[in-house]
Amino acid sequence: MGNLTVRNLTVTVDNKKILDSIDFNLSTGEIVALMGPNGSGKTTLAKSIMGYPNYRFDKDSLIEINGENLVPDSIAERSRKGLFLGFQYPVEITGVNVQELIIAAIRAREKKNLVKLDVIIAEIKERASVLKINKELLDRDINYQFSGGEKKKIEILQMFLLKPKFAILDEIDSGLDVDSLKLLVQVVKQEVARNELGILFITHYPDVLNYLLPDRVLVMNNGKIVEKGNLDVVKRIASEGYNFSENNDQAA
Repeated sequence: MGNLTVRNLTVTVDNKKILDSIDFNLSTGEIVALMGPNGSGKTTLAKSIMGYPNYRFDKDSLIEINGENLVPDSIAERSRKGLFLGFQYPVEITGVNVQELIIAAIRAREKKNLVKLDVIIAEIKERASVLKINKELLDRDINYQFSGGEKKKIEILQMFLLKPKFAILDEIDSGLDVDSLKLLVQVVKQEVARNELGILFITHYPDVLNYLLPDRVLVMNNGKIVEKGNLDVVKRIASEGYNFSENNDQAA
């Protein structure tokens, strides 16, 4: 078992506070959904946990995996210690194909070329088949002229193969048709159960959580977590929108 702890995470950019005293835990074997209106700070939280530059952390901010402080670490160091971020808008990269990227990432994480190339390639193909990714995509430049759904599947493929302890999936459900969405949710849940992975699943859409069935739900607004609960929170969002969380935040 492992634990990702975020405590008093307060972040500023250009002297503007964008996250305010964020607190939550995520354990391996657990799925936590993060919801909130546009501009509430969800993607900023994901990038802050991953260590994006230009974000200034308050001195009391804490991000830990199993008691080890990650705040001073670079993105690469955080990745090696078990963090993964699936992008909301995966970028196109020409000149490097998907399979080459994954092989390089696996070997960088291992620090030494301990895993044989044929073993890595076999696992890439096996996992791609599970996700119903056309094998032709593996030999194409990263995300170049991929559909939205194909890009998101490639993100999940990388997560599969890098085997993080904790993955932050930022609106990974957008751009997927219903069948692909159900498949993605199924394989994510299987991965959580099999590898004791912890998932922070960021989404706008209550409907996807009816498939995912997260263990807990967090709601953000104005850079703060304003609501914590179970699927009852999702039902309120579906019926009332985020107004109830805004009212709670103002009352606080």
